[in-house]
Amino acid sequence: ERTKATGAYQYGVLGDASNSTFTNFGALEGTVTYRGPAIGHYAIYQELDKSSNAHGPWKATAQLTANFDTDQIAGTITGFDVNSGWAVTLKETSMSGGTITAGDVSWAINGNVKDGGAWNGEFHADLATHVDTHPDGVTGTFNASFGAAGEMLGAFGAHKQ
Repeated sequence: ERTKATGAYQYGVLGDASNSTFTNFGALEGTVTYRGPAIGHYAIYQELDKSSNAHGPWKATAQLTANFDTDQIAGTITGFDVNSGWAVTLKETSMSGGTITAGDVSWAINGNVKDGGAWNGEFHADLATHVDTHPDGVTGTFNASFGAAGEMLGAFGAHKQ
């Protein structure tokens, strides 16, 4: 979504009628992988070679691993359609009651990695049938910086594998 006030892009996630507050979340155990699509927008700025400047939308794949034993989650965004040399790491952060606490992000471009940005999210499930089972899906948003040379933001929705 592009905001009218500033012209800046902003991404968000709209969940279905499910709720991310799980009464038994702390009792869940094991490790679960979630995988699904990610979308967003990027801007690259090269001060010395302005012909390399670029911006636009992207599509990729999100994969997250939730460890319910330690209440930690981490993930990656890979397979970018605009540059196969990109990868975003959603660094490990805590999850509690279905909510993912803001975590750090790094962005790799052709093997060069820069830290910068944040991510968060929440779990989703059909609460009518969600009793002592891992949530069906996870959604979230993130932003990443590659120093002064690049900015990216996006959203993801992933389903339990």
